[in-house]
Amino acid sequence: MRFTSGAGVVVLLAAVTAACTSTGSPEPPPRVAWSAVRLPAGFAPSLLAPGPAGQGDPGETGDTVLVAEDGSSRHPPRLLELDGDATAAVPVVAASFYGRRTVWGGIATAGRRVYAFGGRSGGAHGNVRWTAWSGTLGPSGRLAEDVQDFETFGGPAAGGLAQIVAPAAGPPLLVGSRVSDTGAGLDIAVWAFDDGRWVRRPSAGTPLAADDEQQPSASAITRRGDGLLIAGSITSFGDGVHTRPAIWSSPGSGGPWTRTVLPAPDDEVAEAEAAACDPDGRCLVAGYAGERLAAWTVSAAGAVAAIDLPDVPAGPAAVEIGAYARAGLAAVTVADPDGGSQVLVDSGSGWRELEVPSGTVTGFAVTERALWLVTAAPAGARLWTALR
Repeated sequence: MRFTSGAGVVVLLAAVTAACTSTGSPEPPPRVAWSAVRLPAGFAPSLLAPGPAGQGDPGETGDTVLVAEDGSSRHPPRLLELDGDATAAVPVVAASFYGRRTVWGGIATAGRRVYAFGGRSGGAHGNVRWTAWSGTLGPSGRLAEDVQDFETFGGPAAGGLAQIVAPAAGPPLLVGSRVSDTGAGLDIAVWAFDDGRWVRRPSAGTPLAADDEQQPSASAITRRGDGLLIAGSITSFGDGVHTRPAIWSSPGSGGPWTRTVLPAPDDEVAEAEAAACDPDGRCLVAGYAGERLAAWTVSAAGAVAAIDLPDVPAGPAAVEIGAYARAGLAAVTVADPDGGSQVLVDSGSGWRELEVPSGTVTGFAVTERALWLVTAAPAGARLWTALR
């Protein structure tokens, strides 16, 4: 979630199905021709997401990316669709106080349909007040807030929201957490979109549920072929407190769910915080183990293996992946405690640092033909792109 983003970012670009090689001797950073993207005056980019064409959705061509700006007391949230040299504003229609001030959490598309969520801390206790949105892209499109009942995401049983996804089949889904109906803690919760309403599916009796011995937590959800994959962690209490990275996979958008614990050192806190899968069901999962970046591959059959990565400071920190599944590429971003930004690439002979524009990288996306990033600097946030 963007509410916990750190000051700096490390980005790793790698093939989803490729194994990492040893780092070897450092090589000079490869030069990339980054170009600043001209945005409307005063537009401060905050969130990137591949558009329909950028995700390779059926019937879509081109290389589109969605660029969002958070709302504030000065202006409502905004959304742009970029397709080559064309920039189209998507009207954003807020319907509530917190909607007009939302900090975007995620955007997903299904064809020309678009879905999003965000939140803004407020109220006497400073809790996040979540907002949900849906609409269409195109000349007559718009993104409108779907006002939910307070108890949908809030109230005494509130947990939080982590990510939104538009599955290959079935309704869009939100994943997050909610107090267990049995009172055992926080379940992983999944909400399904139904004509403007978000309806929570039951977690009781599934691997998504908490119990007295184990507490699950979800950080991300992504398509996996016709199904889904959730990345997160399991905290157990049987022999001391241990937090292990885990994934939950489903062959369809409605379950059933299977939990798999990922390999990590027993004496370190480790979590999976992001995932991206290719059309054949092979996935890259990223997170941290102890205070270092960690990543795993998941085969189409479900076999998992740790990836040998460079020694990169990472945790605990928010980790994200932006992926273009058809090309088999993924970008992993992680907060850098030193406040700088790096981009590392694996060209098959080891990991190398990639040259990036000045400023702190705060957002990254991969589409069919291009890399996209947002940098933050004293002069303001900027959007950059480079052909890959």
